[in-house]
Amino acid sequence: MKQKNIFLALGLLFTAMLSALGCNSKSDVSTEETQNSTDQPTEVMANIDAANLLTTVCYACHNPKSGSHDEMLAPPLVGVKQHYLNATEGRDGFVERMAAFVMNPNEESALMKGPIRRFGLMPKPPVTDEQIKAIVAFIYDNELAAPDWFAKHEENMHGTDKN
Repeated sequence: MKQKNIFLALGLLFTAMLSALGCNSKSDVSTEETQNSTDQPTEVMANIDAANLLTTVCYACHNPKSGSHDEMLAPPLVGVKQHYLNATEGRDGFVERMAAFVMNPNEESALMKGPIRRFGLMPKPPVTDEQIKAIVAFIYDNELAAPDWFAKHEENMHGTDKN
């Protein structure tokens, strides 16, 4: 448990450092996507900011490029998203419930008890509540990358084939 706490503390420090640098990093949202978007310019910028925050803050622990489940500091966000999609109705319900948990992580409101047993309770990320809501909305609106091992893990854990 002490080793997990040390890794978590190092991860948070790393996350905070990445967050400070995140403003200058490139987004996963392409220029073509933003030019063809029907969104207003401020919404496009919010999506780019949310994509950057997702990459620099969330993926510090929820890394979709991890080599195995054992390398994760937290569950893959693609799996977290699926749990929240199954437990909520529509975009508003998804954003409200997931953002509420991320803004105030606690065991009572946790949707995923297994990952809390395995990884511990996540800390509140070093971003504003408004940024958390933007990230969660981005998660709802976009397909997330899954680790290469994730489909096999889901099949083993939940008996479903996600292909």
